[in-house]
Amino acid sequence: MTANLHFPHWKKWAEGYACVSVEKSHREIRINYIKNQKEHHRHKSFAEEYGEFLAEYGFDAES
Repeated sequence: MTANLHFPHWKKWAEGYACVSVEKSHREIRINYIKNQKEHHRHKSFAEEYGEFLAEYGFDAES
């Protein structure tokens, strides 16, 4: 995203931030993930999971 009429003063994403969209068909899966997030992250840290997510979709974790 480089421009948006609703946010005329917006220039770019802050360092270290990202945006991810989710398919509507996966809505219930995502809701349940959020509800169980605390328990889920006892077994796998957010950093580990996020790194796996980036790798799975071909993103460079260092970018």
